[in-house]
Amino acid sequence: MPPGLRAERQLRVEIHRLDADASLRPLLVLQARWTLIDPNGQLPPQVRERRIEIPAEDGSTDALVAAHRAALWSLATAIATQP
Repeated sequence: MPPGLRAERQLRVEIHRLDADASLRPLLVLQARWTLIDPNGQLPPQVRERRIEIPAEDGSTDALVAAHRAALWSLATAIATQP
């Protein structure tokens, strides 16, 4: 970290599941857990989990890539908007 800057919180993200199923009902499943930590140790860690399911349209490679992108965006939004 550059001199003069201090981290207010540290973020740890664990991806527990990232599956793409291109069967009859194409679906991408992302299951993650994240922890926000006070680097000074004054506040207890905040732990959250989220399971995200994104339909993958027709199951094509492009549809699965788009579903991955949407799932990661949804996870990022959940982390960023956490109180």
